[in-house]
Amino acid sequence: MTHVYSPEQYARVVELWERLIGNPYTSLIEERPYKWGIDKPDRCEHLYALVFSDGEEPQDYFPVTLNLISYSDYGGTDLDAANVRALDGTPGVNVSTNGVHGENSAWIQLGELPTNGEDIETGIGWLKHLADTMDGLTDYPLINEETHSEYVLELADEAWGQFLGDDTQRDLIKLAEQNDVDIPDDLTHYGYPVEDHAEYVEYLREKSEDTIREAYYSYETNEWNCETATSVVNGCHEDTVLHVARTVLKWDV
Repeated sequence: MTHVYSPEQYARVVELWERLIGNPYTSLIEERPYKWGIDKPDRCEHLYALVFSDGEEPQDYFPVTLNLISYSDYGGTDLDAANVRALDGTPGVNVSTNGVHGENSAWIQLGELPTNGEDIETGIGWLKHLADTMDGLTDYPLINEETHSEYVLELADEAWGQFLGDDTQRDLIKLAEQNDVDIPDDLTHYGYPVEDHAEYVEYLREKSEDTIREAYYSYETNEWNCETATSVVNGCHEDTVLHVARTVLKWDV
């Protein structure tokens, strides 16, 4: 849908797009057969044409994607990931996941007024809201703190099946060995006698993993810290393992 702007509306729209282009978080990608990143000049050379075409491919120019925020397993931070989530649902903003190395991004079609069928003034208001939101990140790096907290807790929840359950088992074995924890007599696992602490902890995990996991995650002093945009560690892991050993396994350690 191509909009017919008044001169005053057109000037406001161009100014808002220039604010978004000039934001340090954003980048531009030209939509050629193979996408190309392009430099961010003070004024995008074909911004005017894209505004007139409402983001569609104008004569002599390729469409341009304005990448707002992106992150992956190897780039960006948990703040970027939370901000992408916070932008999801904003009129005009698209959120994409390409499935490679956890790559995610929030982006908007350069020049396309986010009206969703509404009038031009509504679209300009939404575009201004987006520009204000992105400008705000230069003063404070989070759009929504609650969204960030939820994201970190989701990473923490996923960590058990990825590595944390195995790390906890390994550290419980060390703790049992260091403290010479008693192994009950005549205990068997898959029909074989349990003869060492590694076998004993493996047995306990298989028997009571849900209880162990619940005790681990409910420990009040857990400190979930993101190492990358998509991974988290517990800064109080050793204390939490001790808590599990004492409260669930009833070890005197």
